[in-house]
Amino acid sequence: QDYERRTALGCYLLGLTDAGRVSDAVSATLKAAEAEDFELYLTLDVSSLTDSNAVSRLAQYCEGVLVTRSVDSLWEVFTAVANRAGRGDAALKLLDERMANPATGPESRARLQHHYLATLLAMDRVDDAAAFCREAIKTRKPDGSEFAYVSTQIPSRLAQLGRLLGRKDWVAEGVAAMLQADPNSS
Repeated sequence: QDYERRTALGCYLLGLTDAGRVSDAVSATLKAAEAEDFELYLTLDVSSLTDSNAVSRLAQYCEGVLVTRSVDSLWEVFTAVANRAGRGDAALKLLDERMANPATGPESRARLQHHYLATLLAMDRVDDAAAFCREAIKTRKPDGSEFAYVSTQIPSRLAQLGRLLGRKDWVAEGVAAMLQADPNSS
């Protein structure tokens, strides 16, 4: 029942957003988030949105909630629509703020880094994405607080970017960082 209830809430909130009632959707989301351990299930194929007004309203809704509360499913949607709505830089700024927050744990930070990287790539800022990967690799804390999977995600993305773009140096950097993060992965 919990899944159905959360899915129904997601549909309701998307309906409010689509009807132009963005502030009502933000308020309802934040109210629901206060009442329980909150995660929202949004069933939405963002790539199928063709109406620029709908994309803009959806970005406004996500940003309105995410400014106050971090909700993983909304980060997924926000990073997918932010650039299309002209809010890519705002998404990056918000993600930067969340990642810099000392209360953000290593797993949450890793998820936020994934969204940050996705936003850069959606904005076609490939060199910035590679630089972000390198910086994330340099600044990670090898104190055992990250699971091996989490600690290899960013290096893996750098290697993938390098492979796609024919940048052997990025591939080598990414693979070396993956091996350093998880020596058992070879």
